[in-house]
Amino acid sequence: MNERKEYIDKLSLKLKTWDSEISKLEMKLKESSDEVKVNLNKRIAELNIKKENLKNRIEVLKGSSEEAWSEIKNGIEKIEDEIKETIENVKSKF
Repeated sequence: MNERKEYIDKLSLKLKTWDSEISKLEMKLKESSDEVKVNLNKRIAELNIKKENLKNRIEVLKGSSEEAWSEIKNGIEKIEDEIKETIENVKSKF
């Protein structure tokens, strides 16, 4: 299996994990105060946008040239870091 395919498979697995984590956060949010809901709803919406952005970048990565895939990978890694950081930030608010 080539490096790009392995990387895409790994990202797909991370997306599934993040979907699960976001669902759990949304469930916790339902039990929170209105003040917490307002702030965290915004953060969860941001998470979902970042996740969709990551999915789009993965599709671009699948069809990219060897020269472009390294640059695209760097962009993906930045989005990954943002998603992880946002999830941890939201978790810390509960």
